[in-house]
Amino acid sequence: MLNCDVNVVGDVATVTISQSTFGISNGFNLENLMTRLDGLAPNGVIFDVSGLRKIPQATLGGLLEAFIRLDQARLFRPSGMALALCGVPDKTLKQILENGLDRVLPIFASVSDALADQSFKSMRLRGVRSVVLCASQGARLAPLTGAMPVGMLDYLGRPMIARVMEHAAQFGLQDFVLNPGYLGAQISQFAQTQKRASIFCVNEQSWQTALTNDVATLGRLHAAHDVFHEDTFVFQSNILSNVDLIAMMESHRETGADATIAVAPNYWRSACDLDRPKAEERASAILLSPRAAEAFSRKVNATDRESILSALRAAHMDVHLFVSDHQSASIKCGFDYYACQSQSLENGAFGIVPVGEQISPKVWVAKDASVSRNVAIEGASFIGDGAKLGRGSMLKGCNLVGENCVVQSKSVISNSILLAQTLVNRNTFVDHMIAAPDWAVSHRFANGSLQNRAPLEGISWARSAAKRNNYSAPSAVKIE
Repeated sequence: MLNCDVNVVGDVATVTISQSTFGISNGFNLENLMTRLDGLAPNGVIFDVSGLRKIPQATLGGLLEAFIRLDQARLFRPSGMALALCGVPDKTLKQILENGLDRVLPIFASVSDALADQSFKSMRLRGVRSVVLCASQGARLAPLTGAMPVGMLDYLGRPMIARVMEHAAQFGLQDFVLNPGYLGAQISQFAQTQKRASIFCVNEQSWQTALTNDVATLGRLHAAHDVFHEDTFVFQSNILSNVDLIAMMESHRETGADATIAVAPNYWRSACDLDRPKAEERASAILLSPRAAEAFSRKVNATDRESILSALRAAHMDVHLFVSDHQSASIKCGFDYYACQSQSLENGAFGIVPVGEQISPKVWVAKDASVSRNVAIEGASFIGDGAKLGRGSMLKGCNLVGENCVVQSKSVISNSILLAQTLVNRNTFVDHMIAAPDWAVSHRFANGSLQNRAPLEGISWARSAAKRNNYSAPSAVKIE
C-alpha cells in the first residue's frame, strides 16, 4: 500500500509521503492517488517528502510521473494549478539538479515556503467573490473628482480601483462585483478592459441620495443579486493595503465569525480625520458571511449613516477583528492623495509598484514617456505614459508627472503632482501643488475643506499630446 496522507486546507492538497514505497512499480497506488486528487480538484498540490531520509529511484520516478500528469492536467483547467515538491533530502536534491529534473519538479525547502510563493498565493482564494464599493462622489477630494470618480483617480500609473483589485488578485480573487455610481460610466468602461477578472457591475442608484450608506448598498446587492451566498470580501475603491487576505480568510474560518474586519496597526491617518478613526474606518478589508449579509438585506431602505460595524453589532452578529502587521490607508482628500503616492514611491508602501521601468533608485518612467537629455531628477519621481520632460527641466523632491503631460525646458517641479494633459510652460516653477490645466491646489492644505483652486500662471492644456517616443536611456538622465 502507498503510505501517504492527503490533507486539504482551503484549496491546497498536501500529500505527505512517510515511507519510500511510492514508485512506478506501485502503479495501482499512484492511480489511486491521482484519482483522489482529481476528485478533490485542488488549486494547488504539495508533495512533502521531508519525512524521508532518502528517496529511492523508483520513488523519484513515481514523483516525476505524478508531476508530469498533474502538469498536463492543469493545462485543461481555466484556473490552472500550483505544484510543489518540499523537503527533498540533500543527496536526492543533488541528483535532481544534476539531471535537470528541477525544470519539471518545482522544489521548495518546506511546505511553508511553497505556500508563501506567489504561484500558490495566486491560487488559494480562487472562487471567492469580492465586492468593491465605488459609487461615492468623493466630495472631499474635489476638485480631483470633478471629472472622474474616486476609484478612477490615477495612482502611479493605474486607477486606484485597479490597485485594489490587483492586491486581491495576488491571492487568487478574480470574481468582482462593482457598484458604479457617480460618473459610473467610467467604472463600467474600466471593467470592460479587465480581461483577467470576472466583473459584474451593478448600478443600484443609492449614491444619488444624500443619505446613502454602505449597509444599505450591501443589503441591496444581496437582496437583488444574492451576492453574499458564501463568505465574501468587501473592499473600498479608495482604501489601499497590503493585508494578507489568505491569513484573514483562515482566521475568519477558524473563529467561525459572522464577519471579520481587517485592522492595520500601520494605518495612514487621513488628514480628514479629526479624531482617531473607529475600527470600521480603519478597515483594510471586510469579510461577510451569508448570515451577516442577510441582516443587511433587511436594511435596503435605510436612510441613516449607520456604519457596517454598528449594523453588525445591532444585529447581534459575531464580529472578529483581524489585526495583523500590514499597511493601510484611506485616501479621502488631496493631502492623502499626494502623501500616499509619495510613500509608495519612497518605500513601496501598501505593496504598490509603479507602472513602467525603474531607471534609477525611486525613479520610475512609463514605457512611452520621453525624458530629454540634461533633465535633473533629484528625488523619488514617477513620469507617466506619454509624458515629456524638456531639456534643462528639473524635478526636485517627490513628484508625479501624469499621462501626456509636457514640462518645457528650464521649468522646475517641486514636490508636486501634475495631472494628465497638463502643460508646464518654459521657466515655470510649481511647488507643493496638485496642478491640472485649469485648476491647482496646495496638497499641504487639501484636507477636504475649501481652498483656492485658481489655475497657476504658466500652466495650461497640453492639447497636442507629447510625441510618444521611448524614454531615454538612464545614462541620458541626470539623477542626483
